[in-house]
Amino acid sequence: PGKYSHRYVLTEEEKKSGAVAWGDGKDNRRSNMVSAFTYYADYSFPIEERPENIIIKDCVIENTDRFLHYNYSGNERWQINRPLGSITFENIKAKGIRLPLNAYGDAKDPVTVTMKNIDISDSPEFTAEALVHACHYEKIVLDHIALSNVPCTKLVKRWSEDGDVRCTNIESALSEEAYVCDATEAFFSDTI
Repeated sequence: PGKYSHRYVLTEEEKKSGAVAWGDGKDNRRSNMVSAFTYYADYSFPIEERPENIIIKDCVIENTDRFLHYNYSGNERWQINRPLGSITFENIKAKGIRLPLNAYGDAKDPVTVTMKNIDISDSPEFTAEALVHACHYEKIVLDHIALSNVPCTKLVKRWSEDGDVRCTNIESALSEEAYVCDATEAFFSDTI
C-alpha cells in the first residue's frame, strides 16, 4: 500500500492542507493499487495505430485488486479512443488479488487476452465468481494457470460468446466444466 491516500477520496479541505496519511482511521481512504495494468486510450493524444502485442512478464504482483482493467464498454472516459488489440501476461506470480481480470473489448474490434504460466495464490479476499470477466473478445487463453487459496468457482465468466476461450494445463480444484460459464445477464465493467 502507498503511504498516502489517493487524492480523489480527499475532500477539498484535505487537498488544500496536504495529503492525509494512510491509516488515519478515516473511511474511504484507498492506498492500494487498483490494477497491475489499466488500459488508457483517451482523446488527449492521437492514437494512430491500434495498441496491441503488449506483454507483461517475469514479475511478482502482490496485493493489487486485479491483473487487468480493460473496460471498453464506454463508461470510462479514459478508455474510449482506440480499442486494445491484445495483451499477454506471462511468468507471473501473484497473491492477494481481490477482483477478476476485466477484459471488456469492443464489439467491432474484439480483444485477445493471454495468460501463460501464472501462479495465483493466497487471495482469500477474492470477491467474484470467476477469475476473468470477458465480453467482446477474440480469444481468451489461459495456459498453465495454478490457483491456490483463491475462492473463485469459475475461470472465465463471459457475457458474449463471440470469441474463443482456451483453458489448458490448469492446476486448481475446479473441474473442467467450471472453466467457462455464461453470464445470466449483461454486465458492464465497473469504473475505477
